[in-house]
Amino acid sequence: TNEFVTLDIETKKQFFATEMYDNSMEPKFPFGSILIFEQSKDPSNGDYCLLKADNNEFLFRQVLFNVRDKKHVKCLNPQFNEYQLIPMPVNVYVLATLLESRTSFSSHKS
Repeated sequence: TNEFVTLDIETKKQFFATEMYDNSMEPKFPFGSILIFEQSKDPSNGDYCLLKADNNEFLFRQVLFNVRDKKHVKCLNPQFNEYQLIPMPVNVYVLATLLESRTSFSSHKS
């Protein structure tokens, strides 16, 4: 089902939204949160990004840079293996950088 999200932002840039698909980024981004991304924004140290692997797998992770500008990624939920900082695999790239997130506190969708 296609749903639409309204934004009050520049329309000359490329944006899209998706729903948080798991609990790997809890507590900051709970399962079901709406994540709004900007495709043309390069990530800064500590930004949250949608990553895409060569096999078309998508991951939402925090991206961190070391002193040599090497990218590392991590999830926020300590129950996941990727909670530890790991080097970004060579077959993964930043698809988009998080601009905004929205969390619904309703127990059902209307």
